[in-house]
Amino acid sequence: AIMREGPNLLKLARKEQCLALGTRLRSKYKIKYQFYRVFPNGEVQYLHPKDGVYPEKVNPGRKGVGVNLRSIGKNVDPIQVKFLANKPTTSRTPPPLFPCIS
Repeated sequence: AIMREGPNLLKLARKEQCLALGTRLRSKYKIKYQFYRVFPNGEVQYLHPKDGVYPEKVNPGRKGVGVNLRSIGKNVDPIQVKFLANKPTTSRTPPPLFPCIS
């Protein structure tokens, strides 16, 4: 395949294929890529980058996902929380597989 100057179009079946190819081309050739879905009625839905900024960059309106605003030295020592009597509130005990019949 030959890439021309300006916009090029390549149709792929899966988003994962688009991400893999785009990441490799971006690291090697420093291109700006985007992929989108075109619906039968002509509507276009941008899939990546959704807000126009690539994930490696910072956008003032973008919220961090799974961000800890502390250094690694301020993490809790794992042995201090390993054998606590208070279990995390988010975990639930699963229901028994076979209910007791009396």
